[in-house]
Amino acid sequence: MMAVLSRAWQAWRRVAHWIGEKQAIVVYTVLYFAVIGPIALVRRVLTDPLQLRARRRESFWLPRTAIPPTLDEARKQ
Repeated sequence: MMAVLSRAWQAWRRVAHWIGEKQAIVVYTVLYFAVIGPIALVRRVLTDPLQLRARRRESFWLPRTAIPPTLDEARKQ
């Protein structure tokens, strides 16, 4: 009797593993399109990390602080 139950349990574990894999694919797909996709669209519309929209300037050079040309500053690079 225990051998039959053990085989049935092993078979159920294989089936449950297969169901779990398919369920994970569905859950991750829904998560991507319902959460990550809209966040990415909003971020793309609202942000400009490369500052490409600021086209009214004379120059695209960014101001930076001057670093003294010392050996210690060269080591920090």
